Amino acid sequence: MAEILLVTGDSSADQYGADLVRALRNLGYQEEIYAAAGPKTEAAGAQLVDNLVDHAVMGFVEILGSLPYYFSLARKLERLVAERPIKAVIMLDFPGFNMRLARRLIRHDVSIFYYIPPQVWAWGKNRIKKLRSWFEQLFVIFPFEEDFYRKHGMNVKFVGHPRQKKWSEKIPQDIHSQLQIDPQKNLLAFFPGSRSQEVDRHLPVMVKTAEQLQAQYPHWEPVFSVASSGDPDKIKNQAKQFKLWSDDSHSLLSATGLAVLASGTVTMEAAFTRTPMVVGYRTSWISYWLARWMVTVDKAAMPVYIDETVEIPELLQQQFTAEKLSETVGNLLKNPQKIKQQKAGLERVVEHYTGLDPADEVARAILDELGLKKL
Repeated sequence: MAEILLVTGDSSADQYGADLVRALRNLGYQEEIYAAAGPKTEAAGAQLVDNLVDHAVMGFVEILGSLPYYFSLARKLERLVAERPIKAVIMLDFPGFNMRLARRLIRHDVSIFYYIPPQVWAWGKNRIKKLRSWFEQLFVIFPFEEDFYRKHGMNVKFVGHPRQKKWSEKIPQDIHSQLQIDPQKNLLAFFPGSRSQEVDRHLPVMVKTAEQLQAQYPHWEPVFSVASSGDPDKIKNQAKQFKLWSDDSHSLLSATGLAVLASGTVTMEAAFTRTPMVVGYRTSWISYWLARWMVTVDKAAMPVYIDETVEIPELLQQQFTAEKLSETVGNLLKNPQKIKQQKAGLERVVEHYTGLDPADEVARAILDELGLKKL
């Protein structure tokens, strides 16, 4: 027997974990797949050991209150690996927990893989030696990462981005029709974040910005994304004067002329729909200054690292105010040529991902490492 354990606490990676479980099954893998992940991975057929996604927090300060839970879960997963015939552990994103778990698991007879490893090219380069020593193979989702990790002596493979693969096959819903918006109006979408603490910090600024822009640009209709993994009730209450979209982000981004985003995975989602964007983010001051001290890159929007010619306005921390955000977005709305130029840059970003199926690539590589046959 060669069972598998999958670990992630990130809400986006929970979907990627679900895709990977299905890919393994499609290739004929029949053994048990355990998961410390979330409901999507469980629904795909994994046996959920713990709902790690529900405990996810961001920020150096914010994570302190969850430390007892994480220590307990790490011990629980190590016991599982010791007691079960688990031969492969697949870690997805969530490096704060996964790197510490890997340190425990290398003492056992198990191969450890990292799908979406820590972005050590951006911060924490002291982890390079650990990644090289502890992991059988890294599966990366940004094309420039393959060269970076390979130069540091790692077994690495660029597999594409799971969100691009899924969205390239999806037909978006008609937002104008569903929300009863005049089809002549352009949509201005706001994405305050996928975590409750992100919504707390971003939503008030975005609501005030939407109010100002709606008055100045009546032919643009503000629409707020109500993320299921964020704080939907708070968004519904504070942004109730605007149109609210509670369904998939793909449909909203596809229909949007310009999006205002909290930095994160959603910046790549916008790139994959060729949606021009303005990016903003605010965290606690302590977390921000610790990040400034540790991080060696200065951009929050991921598409600019894939194509450096893409110009995406960013407002971070103290710059993220309603006044500055309204001004930045307004400058784009008044200059359609700038929006057109950003769309062209995002098209170049998408070209790197065309034709790739990440879940299938990762599943095949892992089964090869385990010496298991594939259908």
